[in-house]
Amino acid sequence: TCTGFACLWGLGGLIWIKLLLPRLLKLINMIPWKSRYSATVIFTIIMLVDGVMTLQSLDYWYQRVNGTEPDIPVAQFYGKYFDNDFMENRFQSMTMSPKDAMRV
Repeated sequence: TCTGFACLWGLGGLIWIKLLLPRLLKLINMIPWKSRYSATVIFTIIMLVDGVMTLQSLDYWYQRVNGTEPDIPVAQFYGKYFDNDFMENRFQSMTMSPKDAMRV
């Protein structure tokens, strides 16, 4: 770490704590508690679905690269909407090579 970046992060932290956070909390406190809980539940469900779908799309991408044909409707869905080109574009730094995998 260098002194310049440490000072910038310190200044950014002070601005956040002293100026931005109090105003943000005032806005948040204007939202009724029941709505906050509902929004939290909805966003949590969305994040869980997103995580599960991401893991499944990676798994079916691996299976397609490995030469396994999709035999169930879920695999066909991922093959249609999250095909190899889409996955390669989305996960550009990820390599999917069955010969290097430890998975059987």
